[in-house]
Amino acid sequence: MTAEALLALLRRHWDDVAAALDERHREVLLARLDALAGLQGGDEMAVKRALHGVKLALLPLPLDHPVRRALDGVRLVAADPRPAAGAARELLDWLSASTAQSVEQPVEQSDRQPDERPDEQAGTREADALVAEAQRRLLAAPALSDAQLDSLRVPDAGLIRLLDTEGEPRFPAFQFAADGSPLPVVTRINALLLADQDPWGAADWWLGGNSWLGGTPARLLGLVSDDLLTAAAVALTEGD
Repeated sequence: MTAEALLALLRRHWDDVAAALDERHREVLLARLDALAGLQGGDEMAVKRALHGVKLALLPLPLDHPVRRALDGVRLVAADPRPAAGAARELLDWLSASTAQSVEQPVEQSDRQPDERPDEQAGTREADALVAEAQRRLLAAPALSDAQLDSLRVPDAGLIRLLDTEGEPRFPAFQFAADGSPLPVVTRINALLLADQDPWGAADWWLGGNSWLGGTPARLLGLVSDDLLTAAAVALTEGD
């Protein structure tokens, strides 16, 4: 799923998203959307940072919410994210117009007609399909099972833990050294990427192409310095 598709889905579900988030996360979400909308597309990393902030603000949504489920299918590292700035401007313009209209012409809930709302079911099905496709791609990468991790007597703290279609844990293999121990640089970067809250997003960072590094982070382990890998993650996660 592209970032623009996520923002379109966010627009369709805005009312219940706003209701589900607490005040702090609503403020963060609006601030990140505003920062994203203000970018003109020249600074690709700034766009990615703003999008990452949008994702983090949406993580507290219930896991079964269509927007929360869609977060796992959003890629920030391979596709050009810059069109998302325009999508954010459109979303904020729509919010501004909707707020003005609701003040000028308040509509009673009982007066709403079913066909006045977007086709949310179609949007939800599309989001689910895109998320499933993204998860299949990430699960296709080499990984260790829970039993293999236990046999190595390796704790799973700090590791990316994905659940396959059977609900079984899968730990992407790039996280481990030849002796089976977790790579310190991986657990350090996983913490920066909030892998405990967004394991699919963290896995996507590691296994997707990265223009900042000029390659796939997982494949660059041992080939470039740990500091360079960490700097790439910091560049994504830290705002101005």
